Amino acid sequence: MKMRRVCPLMIVTDSAATLDWYAERGFDVVRDLAPDDLHLLVKDGEAVAQVMGAGEAHAFMPQQADIPIGTMSGWLYMNLDNTASFIDSIIDRVEVVKDVQFDFGRVFYFKDLNGYIIGVNQIFNLD
Repeated sequence: MKMRRVCPLMIVTDSAATLDWYAERGFDVVRDLAPDDLHLLVKDGEAVAQVMGAGEAHAFMPQQADIPIGTMSGWLYMNLDNTASFIDSIIDRVEVVKDVQFDFGRVFYFKDLNGYIIGVNQIFNLD
């Protein structure tokens, strides 16, 4: 299963209730990725969105804590084939929000001109 090129992360008040709601509507749910309260919504074998509880999300990205849930209270991910070269090409031209290494690789977060926080990571296979 591959992540889509652009994949939203939705911050929610109750992860379990949200995942159950989507599961009842035909989505497959992958629970508890790292970090612990990160989950995937899967349709037709492809991850179409991520879900994270507000507590975990706001601890990880405090800049989002004041944004009401449901009003783009999350961030977007650009999943690229060559993340390193893209990051190198923009790192001196953007506001860096966070640069972190996970087990699956580096994720680089920057703010665009509209204030959106964009996460950039390498396309990876979740199988």
